[in-house]
Amino acid sequence: MTVKIKKCSLEDLQILQEISIETFNDTFKDQNSPKNMKAYLENAFNVNQLEKELSNFFSEFFFAYVNNELAGYLKVSSV
Repeated sequence: MTVKIKKCSLEDLQILQEISIETFNDTFKDQNSPKNMKAYLENAFNVNQLEKELSNFFSEFFFAYVNNELAGYLKVSSV
């Protein structure tokens, strides 16, 4: 098994959006109404919001790849 960690950049915005929505939805959909999930996903993971977070000096995103397949992501905030 090969594990690789890659720091995200603005060029990764679409992939970050896709995995963020998928991960949050899979984790919390059973605990929330479809209406609340839709509203949160549209607000938290829209392109403008993610671009703002990726450009934030105090935040970094990383992708984790296992055997060259995207397996997850991580956000690190230093403040």
